[in-house]
Amino acid sequence: MYKIILFFLIFSIFGCGIKANRPFNKSKPPGFPVNLEMGTSTIEEIKNEMGEPDLSYDVKGEASVVNYNDNLSFKIDKGVAKAFFRDPIKDELTLQYWLQKWKDKKTKKETIPESQNAHGQLDYQLICEDENTTIIYNNENGVVKRVMYYE
Repeated sequence: MYKIILFFLIFSIFGCGIKANRPFNKSKPPGFPVNLEMGTSTIEEIKNEMGEPDLSYDVKGEASVVNYNDNLSFKIDKGVAKAFFRDPIKDELTLQYWLQKWKDKKTKKETIPESQNAHGQLDYQLICEDENTTIIYNNENGVVKRVMYYE
């Protein structure tokens, strides 16, 4: 009887030790290509995975944005993917979803002055630095327009 208990005890200790030594596998944002990694994948790797972009343009400094069908975009800085942008999916379409998801996290709300429409309405961004995520939304109706993940 003691041998059986000892066997299970040793098995449990080794099983826990193996799990503890596994490298941490950070989850990827929804919609992010499986074979790519934020912060390490190069523009060449993105093109190999996704094909030629539908649109590409330069932004501040050495950065550029490449846009693919389904409105998926990557911000490339010094040849490496630093951010990923996409349209919201399913429940993510509502501001309420994000407020609930981040209820225990520190967030900050900022206006986007250049988004002002003919009626004077502005878009806003809700930033959760803990999750390296920002959403762009319409404050009037709570509809989320864009989800952005960054390194």
